[in-house]
Amino acid sequence: MTAHSTVRGPIAGDLVAVRNQPLVSIGLPVFNGAQFLGEALESLLNQTYPYIELTISDNASTDATPAICAHYASLDRRIRYSRLSENIGSVPNHNRVFSLATGKYFMWASHDDLFLPSYVDKCVECLEKDTSATLAYTKMSIIDDAGRVQRLMVEPHSASAPCAAERFREFTDLYSILEAFYGLIRREVLEKTMSGAVTPVTRLESIQIYGNDIHSLCPHSRANACFRTGVISLAT
Repeated sequence: MTAHSTVRGPIAGDLVAVRNQPLVSIGLPVFNGAQFLGEALESLLNQTYPYIELTISDNASTDATPAICAHYASLDRRIRYSRLSENIGSVPNHNRVFSLATGKYFMWASHDDLFLPSYVDKCVECLEKDTSATLAYTKMSIIDDAGRVQRLMVEPHSASAPCAAERFREFTDLYSILEAFYGLIRREVLEKTMSGAVTPVTRLESIQIYGNDIHSLCPHSRANACFRTGVISLAT
């Protein structure tokens, strides 16, 4: 087992929780993500949905990532920061943050992407209203290093066919534009895909067996997720 150290936020900055709302777990695997990490953490911690836990798994970073993570963990007790002593690879690190999740809902986040404050709120609202849905996500835009929008993804997306095989086809058609990967997922459904050393993408494809995907925003609403090109680093 790989050794790691864990830093948790202090008593100061109490967790804001509304107990009749479901807990949302956010998993952020990172390796040498110092350039954009602070921006990404700010966008997650500034979500209007208050009941979240944020787990950061640092894959033995050698830049300023550990200091940035420890700083934010000292300010907000919703953060659970864990630093691995050696790099375990991208897929195991993505799976690791999911294994540490405790919420009803789960989402992956990246160190170089931004989420508008209403992102989690809107996704939770969708999943609470439609119990047959397994995954909710919003439209996205592609941004450059300075955060300037380069492209707004406007294609309509859904994966809601009654047949699981057809839902799988719909999902793989839309996956290429990334929204679904960083969507909000029912954790109990995602857990059913845990057998074997599967990738996060394979897990998302597998959840088509258990229910419908839904798009949480209407076609004319603004994007709530901003992704930089090259979203997932192979070493993350």
